[in-house]
Amino acid sequence: MKKKIKAFFKWLFIILAAVLILMTSWNQILCAIDRSKAKEKFKGDCVTIDGKQMQVTILGEENDTTIVFLPGLGGVYSEIEYKSFNAELAKDYKVVVLEPFGYGLSDDADTDRVIDNIVEELHAGVKALGIDEYYLMAHSWGGVYSLLWANEYPDEVKGFIGIDPSVPGQENLKMGPFKVMTVNKALTVFMKAGSFIGIDRIKSIISGDSEEVRYPYTQEEMELYDYLYLNRFMNSNILSETFLIDRSFEIISGMSFPDSVPVLNLVSSQNGEQMPGWIELHEAVQGNNPNTTMVIIEGSHGLTSDNPEALLEEIHNWI
Repeated sequence: MKKKIKAFFKWLFIILAAVLILMTSWNQILCAIDRSKAKEKFKGDCVTIDGKQMQVTILGEENDTTIVFLPGLGGVYSEIEYKSFNAELAKDYKVVVLEPFGYGLSDDADTDRVIDNIVEELHAGVKALGIDEYYLMAHSWGGVYSLLWANEYPDEVKGFIGIDPSVPGQENLKMGPFKVMTVNKALTVFMKAGSFIGIDRIKSIISGDSEEVRYPYTQEEMELYDYLYLNRFMNSNILSETFLIDRSFEIISGMSFPDSVPVLNLVSSQNGEQMPGWIELHEAVQGNNPNTTMVIIEGSHGLTSDNPEALLEEIHNWI
């Protein structure tokens, strides 16, 4: 009986290993085919930074007040992921969406993905566009970029708008028994594994799209998003940024926004409830500008999807 059980598990392991090898080979072949086609099919507006192409998208170019939007960690393509929200903002403001190296159609970077390098590159992108003064607006990890950016270039930054932004000290926060950053790193490993062996591709085939449609995207936009999701999700640059996150937190440890830079922090009610200390950390980082304020917005971390109307109202009232 023991021999039969041992033989069963042996063959089960062999079959599962064979399936994984076949799935991975199939997915990597399709990725190579996708990449060869994408070079000609998908093109975006770019600026050249240190010999590499950084993708930029500008909405509401006719407007006077400029908002530079910075994405969260690990996103696939900010232009599409935040398009419905940014399109509303662009009715009154010039919205500049920068895709950091490794994101969207931007090239991959050769430098370590720590925030001082990333901020230097993104700032160079803004200067290449000839923009001298602007508001920074950031979701999630983009808040860390913005904090360092505002301290490095305070004379350029007219203000910061945080959409449940990351802040110094959150690396020590817990959600349940585990540190939030530990959970995020573990999820990154699992997501990378799923992407590499083809689980994301299978899900896309079954569901039809990689992204829930909340906006009337064009067919080309949906094809581009699917391409990026299936071929660049959790790429080497994003993995580097994730696993160097402790170094990035060291760089901004104890940092707050300069008093010359007003801050509008729009913080998730759900995160405030689930992570003790979340609200207090945002209060600590805001600086002492008289126009600085924090508003708790009903919703999860994804406030641009959960409660865009409340965000837009607060932003319009504050600027």
